[in-house]
Amino acid sequence: MRALRGRIRIGLALSVAVWSSAAFAGPMASADLASAGPASPTNGGRPPYVVNGAPATIEQFPFLVAILNREIADPFTAQFCGGSVVAPTIVLTAAHCVDDRPASALDVLANTTDLAIGEGERVAVASVAVHPLWNSDTNQNDLALLHLDDPVSAVVIDVAPPGYEATWQPSTIAATAGWGCTQVHPGGLCVTGGFPDSLFAGSVTLRDDRTCRVALAPYFDANTMRCAGASSSDRAATDACEGDSGGPLRVQRSGLPPILVGVVSWGFVCGSDPGVYTRIERYRSWLRSQGVPVAANGFVGQPTQNVTAAYDRAFVCDINGDGVDDQFLYATGGAPDAIRLGTRQFGLVAGPPVNVGSLYVPVAGDYDDDGRCDILWYRPGPASETLWRSSASGYTRTDVPSVDGSYQPVVTDVDNDDHDDIIWYDATNGSAQVWSGRRTRFVVGPVVAAPVDAALVAGDLDGDGHGDLYFDLPTPSADVTWRGDDAGFSVVVGAVTIPSAGPLFVGDFDGDGRADVFRDVVSGRDEFWHGGDAGLTGRKHPRQIGSPRPGLVGDFDGDGHHDIFWYRAGSGIDIWWRGA
Repeated sequence: MRALRGRIRIGLALSVAVWSSAAFAGPMASADLASAGPASPTNGGRPPYVVNGAPATIEQFPFLVAILNREIADPFTAQFCGGSVVAPTIVLTAAHCVDDRPASALDVLANTTDLAIGEGERVAVASVAVHPLWNSDTNQNDLALLHLDDPVSAVVIDVAPPGYEATWQPSTIAATAGWGCTQVHPGGLCVTGGFPDSLFAGSVTLRDDRTCRVALAPYFDANTMRCAGASSSDRAATDACEGDSGGPLRVQRSGLPPILVGVVSWGFVCGSDPGVYTRIERYRSWLRSQGVPVAANGFVGQPTQNVTAAYDRAFVCDINGDGVDDQFLYATGGAPDAIRLGTRQFGLVAGPPVNVGSLYVPVAGDYDDDGRCDILWYRPGPASETLWRSSASGYTRTDVPSVDGSYQPVVTDVDNDDHDDIIWYDATNGSAQVWSGRRTRFVVGPVVAAPVDAALVAGDLDGDGHGDLYFDLPTPSADVTWRGDDAGFSVVVGAVTIPSAGPLFVGDFDGDGRADVFRDVVSGRDEFWHGGDAGLTGRKHPRQIGSPRPGLVGDFDGDGHHDIFWYRAGSGIDIWWRGA
């Protein structure tokens, strides 16, 4: 039977934490709430098994805190769960530790190894945020945040940042620590005197989902849980136990700070089976919404694909209306074009044959709100333009107003009516005009003054449903953001400047409903700027494409995260970065 891994000495539901550290050998154990009646502490004449950990210090886990009952002054007696400092005023723990206690009953204790000597910072909890989908019957979504009255000086640990998924794959050695039980009866309950004063730690190996399902059937849910540790018939495996709930599952990165990849949740008998942790990379959006600074600049590499022909332009839109973006590779003149359709199986397949001919600039968007991409073929200068409206049977040519001049067109839904709009930007003369998409036509807006000599990109940077414009001006001028609203662009926000030089790509790469900006810096580290209510927040990006090539932004796998497909014309290797 499942057992949560919180300490019951103050009457909370029993829960179990996993101890894991590459620096410590030996297993730890998990507690079983289902034990019926007392068990012999001698285990058939043998001494009870220790939860196979080793003494540790807070310097080895500087982000770790003990969660205490505020009414009890003695930290050793008051401690019942653990947690990790993920921001100076935020502690991440397990939902089952705190779902039945108000914030007024909780303190956290940071910066101490030994609970009995009265050292460290004891800070009151101001509020508790339990994950809204926490299910105490299934242990799914076992996650909660404690917002503190005052910041603690403990080291903040990174929470499963995107782009580092390889560091927590199966067979990885992980680490955790806590003040939980180290000696258990054969049935799994902690023996009298089994709780240590001082911190213990141990090492466990991350397991693949299939192994976890077999070992922990029928309770293991791979969408919200991961498991770590080994199975042992004599409870000798490294595991966690009563009092460790909410504590960390930590992995190391070579030359970089450690990563938090799990929260101690539940298990069977301590040391008998792998322990279970909340799979916290699945909760990035919720954690960000609660103020946790989860990185949003990661991409997951996808197997490469080759485009053997050369094309003049490549652009992205949902051609077939299946909710997954597709690629249109356009060759001017008589050469055939190519369509590659995105699929939810993480691959691109060949689409229907097409040949546009002539020399145009494609401006793609869903202008009539039918779920399919329309393409306005723009010819710079006085030549007339043509709109291809999409339908289930293909494209229909439609006349549109002529655009006489040379523009940088961008597409976004400025007025939040679910019809994409075109913004025609004249960088030389500093002017812009909006064509608002409608079911059968465009509504042409007035010409307005705009920054001169900027590179223009568009997207919903603040998540309010209105597309925004970002004017990237040459250094040292400050960049300018126009925030869209129902009336057009009534708010102008300046002083946000994305440094360096190189092409900009806009998309919701982290799936939080706000567009982000990625700068491909050829001669340095790439830049990632995360969209938010207050504007863009800059973060360095560790990846670098290395050589200039066109980047196609779209959700090519239908997972709600925009991707970047780096396309090299001709026989070069293409690279797919999947948003995460």
